[in-house]
Amino acid sequence: MGRVLLPVVVRIVSALLALALIALGVVAIAEVVGAWLGHDGWVLLPDDTSERLTRWRWDDLTTRWLIVGLFVTAAVALALAIARPAPMTVLADRPSVRFERHALERALADDLDAVDGVDRVAVRADERQIVVRAETARRLSAEQVHTSVDQRLAESLERLRLGQPTDVRVERTNP
Repeated sequence: MGRVLLPVVVRIVSALLALALIALGVVAIAEVVGAWLGHDGWVLLPDDTSERLTRWRWDDLTTRWLIVGLFVTAAVALALAIARPAPMTVLADRPSVRFERHALERALADDLDAVDGVDRVAVRADERQIVVRAETARRLSAEQVHTSVDQRLAESLERLRLGQPTDVRVERTNP
């Protein structure tokens, strides 16, 4: 669950923080350019912004909540930045040899896609196991395709010297 959820949360929070920084940058640039061109008052912000900013007090409830919100946002962003991402490599049986996870998944999927009866294949690899989902729409039984995929996967893993436990699922789809 964390392998799927954390990257999504990181992307969403990163996008929101990026949009906020872009919006603040646009406002700042507009105000600086407006002042440079000699515009009296604020360009994008209300004219009473200076007065409101000087009236704000540190003991004001709104100011406190704004500061708490900024600290919470910064803490969440920091926690997401420090969080351990999904593994990018997979260990082989040979000492100090690692495979790049995405390349391994693509290579195994290409091997298994050539199996007779396989219409579509998806491979997910991590440090513990390799999960293969194959779909067939041919008249072959799912068991026949499962056996063929299992044999080809065993050959591929042997060739790569990757002795990971595998989970093979074959689904039969209607043509």
